[in-house]
Amino acid sequence: MDIEGLTCPYCAGRLKPWDIEWGDGLFECSCNLWPFLSGILVLKREKATEKAVNLIKKGKARSAAFNLLMKESWSPFFAWAALHRISFYKVMGLWGFRFWTEYTRYRFSASSFLSFLPLVSVLGEKKGNLLDFGCGTGHTAYILSKWIDPKNITLCDKNFANLYLARNFAKDAGFFCLDGNLPLPFKDKSFSSILCSDSFHFVEAKAGLASEFMRVLDDVGAIFLSHLHNRGKENPITGYPLFLQDYLRLFPKMEFRTYTELKLRESLSIGKLNLKDSEDIKNSPAFSLILTRTQEIFKEYETKGMLLENLKNPIINPIYKIKKLKAGYIIKRRTLSKLYRREYPEVEQYIKKAGFIYKKDVANRNEALLQSLILIDAPE
Repeated sequence: MDIEGLTCPYCAGRLKPWDIEWGDGLFECSCNLWPFLSGILVLKREKATEKAVNLIKKGKARSAAFNLLMKESWSPFFAWAALHRISFYKVMGLWGFRFWTEYTRYRFSASSFLSFLPLVSVLGEKKGNLLDFGCGTGHTAYILSKWIDPKNITLCDKNFANLYLARNFAKDAGFFCLDGNLPLPFKDKSFSSILCSDSFHFVEAKAGLASEFMRVLDDVGAIFLSHLHNRGKENPITGYPLFLQDYLRLFPKMEFRTYTELKLRESLSIGKLNLKDSEDIKNSPAFSLILTRTQEIFKEYETKGMLLENLKNPIINPIYKIKKLKAGYIIKRRTLSKLYRREYPEVEQYIKKAGFIYKKDVANRNEALLQSLILIDAPE
């Protein structure tokens, strides 16, 4: 994590390391001390933060992390499992909120994520640093790190537990736990790309965050707002969405294009993504908005092989129940919650309901299994 030029969101004072050892310790500014735990800088002023600072002072960094995990999850079992590095999918089963468990476990094959995936072909071409804001548990960072050096990626989220888990996805990235309604701690023109996937509509003070995005964006940078909720259209978990013209008002003098999620998903099978022209999104519940200081990125990109290239850890999609046999596996799609099916109604259309797959095809990373999302590239 590059700490040069970091400033406090509250007092704008310089943030400086204070007694850091093995990824744990404290940062100080003009107004406060801030926890630095497992490589995550916590910049939220609340009682839990104060408690974490006091525990770190006593040499109890692990207890400080446990208390922050407890605060932002629904279960002490989750906090214990996360702290003891149990597998990601097992940990998320202990969160205590079914939709969030489904969202995180099945995100690599969710329609909103598949509409983000082609944009990696654009982000991968850009040089410089990338800010993944509202990163959640790190799914986008995991994919980005296959094409971009994780040391050039900075992850921000308001939830410490999300960031703690995101370290499994891009361990060499920078991690900041902060409030998006406050100024960002980064110096001007720090990033060439800013990604905000399925999160900008949840920010209350959008005008302030948009201004901050433009401040930390360099002169040829671009902002990618992926899966952006459209006001007036049904979204089960709505947030605080705006109409397109109101989103654009937040980013004056920026060139822009809009794209439907269907077009972005289809580009994976077509093998090409054409960003030259905007699409009409007024009837779309969610869409993608790209904003840039120049028009150079609005061109055609190759997307062939996005599901097949740079594979790290192909596994059977956890959306399936698995029965092991000698030659292979019987797979059956899990029963999804009503809320999940409302949020992602397309999933049951393109995720096969049941079937049999051979062990040899799994071991050989069979292309058809990857294209059909029976196999996905994901951490254990």
